[in-house]
Amino acid sequence: MAKVTRAKNAVAFLKTEFSRVGQTSANEILKLAKIDPKKKPLDLDHEDIMRLHKAMKMVKLVSPPTNCLSQLGEGLIEKGLRKEIDAEYFVAISRPPTVYRGNPFQIECGLAFGGNIDPNKQARLYRFANKVPLMYHQGDCALTQAVEEVDWRRYGLQQPQGSLPAGPLAILIHFISVWVPFTSEGKQAIASYPDITKEVKLALQDAGRKLKIYISRRRRS
Repeated sequence: MAKVTRAKNAVAFLKTEFSRVGQTSANEILKLAKIDPKKKPLDLDHEDIMRLHKAMKMVKLVSPPTNCLSQLGEGLIEKGLRKEIDAEYFVAISRPPTVYRGNPFQIECGLAFGGNIDPNKQARLYRFANKVPLMYHQGDCALTQAVEEVDWRRYGLQQPQGSLPAGPLAILIHFISVWVPFTSEGKQAIASYPDITKEVKLALQDAGRKLKIYISRRRRS
């Protein structure tokens, strides 16, 4: 980056080539790295770059912008579930964008309940990353882990310990990010990060509360 930038000095290099780095934070980074702010990026040697990289991790920056994410939206998720699954109740949730390890990401989920879904089997789980379905390695995926960690009994469903809920339920989870942390080159499972797991659980809990209201009304009826 230092070799190809058009910035004339180190301060301008940080401000123009990195997201959310302003004058104050750029000067703070360079001070920690012991680099002259007027030094040309092309003149940075290997030791300078190593110190600069280390200093970047020590300075607190504003979270990156999240308007680069391409979501499906609650309307499209519900419409897709209705098209593919013969169920009696549908709900979709889109969480606000957030950040993990400096990367913006967003979680969306949808539930389909009842209808012709087999009530004697585990819930169906559909995983997506940036609108692409993840077909394999379900057990190794952070999305699966998050589903298993939600207490579905609170929402009127059965759930064996440490497993997916049981009953006439289909679950769709969509992970959106500029950098998807896949566990391998096969790109079929998402690595477990606390921020990601937390957001998935929050989305499922939001959807679960709406499902609980429907189930309670149905039982009373």
